[in-house]
Amino acid sequence: KKLKPEFMDRRRFDVNVFLGRLPIRITRTGVPELTFPATTPDSSAPALIENHLVWLDVRYGAHEREKHLPGAMGDVVLTGLNPQQMAQLVLTQYLHIGENTRFGHGRFRIAQLGADPFGWKRSVSLRELALDPRHVDPAVAQFELDAGTASQLVQAIRMGSYQPQPCTRISVTTGDRDRTLAIPCREDRVLQRAVHTFLAPVLDRVLEAGSLAYRRGKHREHAARQIQRAASDGFAWGLKTDFADFFDSVDHEQLKRRLRAYLADPALEGLIMGWVRSGSPEPHRGLPTGAVVSPLLANLFLDEFDETVAASGARLLRYADDFILLFRDRSQADAMLTIAREAAAQLKLKLNAEKTRVLDLTEPFQFLGYQFTCDESWSESPTGEVRPIHEIGWCNVADLPPGPVGLTRLPGETDEINTSQRSLALIGPDGDWLDVRNGVLRRKKRGDTESQPLVPVERIDHLFVVGFPSLNRHLLRHLAQTDTPLLLASDNGLDEVWVTSRAIEDARVVRAQFSCFENNAWRLEIARALIAAKIDNYASLAAATSFITDGQLVSEQIRAYCESASQADRIEQLTGYEGQAANLWYSALAGTRIGRFEFPGRRAPRAHDPLNILLNIGFTALHNWTAHFLRVHGFAPAAGIMHEHRSGHAALASDLMEPLRHLVDAVVLDCSDDLSTKDFQYDQDGPFPTTIRFPALKRFRAALWTRLLTFHHPPRRTAAIPYLKSLERQVITLRRHLLDRNAPFVPFRQLPEADDDPDGDEEVAT
Repeated sequence: KKLKPEFMDRRRFDVNVFLGRLPIRITRTGVPELTFPATTPDSSAPALIENHLVWLDVRYGAHEREKHLPGAMGDVVLTGLNPQQMAQLVLTQYLHIGENTRFGHGRFRIAQLGADPFGWKRSVSLRELALDPRHVDPAVAQFELDAGTASQLVQAIRMGSYQPQPCTRISVTTGDRDRTLAIPCREDRVLQRAVHTFLAPVLDRVLEAGSLAYRRGKHREHAARQIQRAASDGFAWGLKTDFADFFDSVDHEQLKRRLRAYLADPALEGLIMGWVRSGSPEPHRGLPTGAVVSPLLANLFLDEFDETVAASGARLLRYADDFILLFRDRSQADAMLTIAREAAAQLKLKLNAEKTRVLDLTEPFQFLGYQFTCDESWSESPTGEVRPIHEIGWCNVADLPPGPVGLTRLPGETDEINTSQRSLALIGPDGDWLDVRNGVLRRKKRGDTESQPLVPVERIDHLFVVGFPSLNRHLLRHLAQTDTPLLLASDNGLDEVWVTSRAIEDARVVRAQFSCFENNAWRLEIARALIAAKIDNYASLAAATSFITDGQLVSEQIRAYCESASQADRIEQLTGYEGQAANLWYSALAGTRIGRFEFPGRRAPRAHDPLNILLNIGFTALHNWTAHFLRVHGFAPAAGIMHEHRSGHAALASDLMEPLRHLVDAVVLDCSDDLSTKDFQYDQDGPFPTTIRFPALKRFRAALWTRLLTFHHPPRRTAAIPYLKSLERQVITLRRHLLDRNAPFVPFRQLPEADDDPDGDEEVAT
């Protein structure tokens, strides 16, 4: 009887088929077989009592020559064997049975007989190999641990005295529920990294091709391309879902069974399970979400699920606990869902019913941060015209226009709409190369051979590039010729460089700047106007926002400092009043639930919480806009009025942005409902321990851009203008004031002062 290769795993083990292989192997090898008297009719039949097998599908070879060696590893307990079958078992444990015996398959051992006296034994355990210096030393450098401490830890493991330290538990809110992260101590992370470095390349060979997360050389874009390829192969339908609370639901006994089968090294298995238990949410279930080894263990645990589902004929693409099954006909959906549910149940997992849905691949859908549609790819005609073509295509969700954010109405704002066709173009961190061709901005992603058209350059007001792509000289020449500002930002959105071609200082303005700087009374006059306007504007925001219980009272308390600021007799006293007013505002917000976050109070340097991160990003953007307008109008931005000069800092921009800082606070408050903890990355190395993910950064920058383009009635003007123009207008009035002290300097105010003349000073065109 021919055996199918998948006949052995923990769900399927045919005792009679297995025993039938024994005499076949003995006959083929020419070994004389012992004979025993026939069993009596009432003898018990062979039966399976326990089955702890794990199916492995090892691959070897490369690309089109790749081959598979499937087989099972683990323990089974049989009963009811007659003497003949027992003798055959004893003999064939030395002969091996089954297929591919030349590769070492078909080996088994009867546990009651002890170790195989002829078998090869490891001279060094896997645990010792994993803790070799070539694996430990890079981990020590990565986590900046003292080398002596690492050596002591390795020695403690060898002596049996090592115990993992308890994990640090951090509670975060995801959606409508709280989730606990378990972060191992630095010493344990070093050891885990060493073991991961050793095991990952080897265990990667047993994982299914559809498993794409946490594997070197595989990433989200592989899944996107495979979906695109499957659609062209006739797979028109899909089933998209994920596992409910996967990392909290991993059964430890099943995980141990798989580790025992994969490793066959009790020492390394025990070390890994010790890390698992030290951070698991429950004693016998769950993986510590912050452990270095958890992603690898997650893939190993789900390998059985991947094999079962892939055997159904569907194409499986799984990224961690999110997966999609692709099939050809809508009628297969129910069967595929049943297969997936049963395979999950075998692992004591459940599918997330709320996220389970059937996909028609001809309709738009999202998966792993990509938007898949039938008309998102583009073709360029010989004449240079860029036009859409109808085929299954995909693009990063981060490249889609962000949804609108409802902005709080501030005093003086109008319903006028900016009708300009030019706008902000924000390019994400996955771009590797940017160019302009035939009037169209184009991007090439990592690994692509062809560039992708994005937007006509004539519609770009300014270009904001996140990440570190290469910029073609044709693009740089176009930006310079059209005076289009270029903003370069790191992935976290905080480290920004603004490039503009019109950065030519006006000698008259610069001389006037330094004359003002040397005249303390003149400096104080301008500084008082700026800070009084800033305080007054924050008072207006306090009255308008719904996040403060008694906003009107807080507004009045803040506004009381305006008079004090207007009468300050030195800049140090002025900044003291400014600080007290700011403390009132942020103290009123401290401890308040703002969207999904609790505001801890203002923390500017090395902010750890999402709200302060957003404030820092917004203030950085406002500072760059102010510095841009200062350069355009001939100022030396480094020469400040209040803020001290320091190398590389536009101190004057820090001064002039003060009256508009409240706009950033307003946008942060308005965006808070649209963001969650998943939009941020925590415990990062480097100067910024908490960083924002690009899709969220894009939504926030779009909301800030919308606010800056909102029309309002500024002081001394009858026509409404956008806030961005008010910022430039403030720069212009300072220029006029420095060149002619009789010309008034008009800092921005959300509400006009009582003596403002709405018909005066209309001429501020730029």
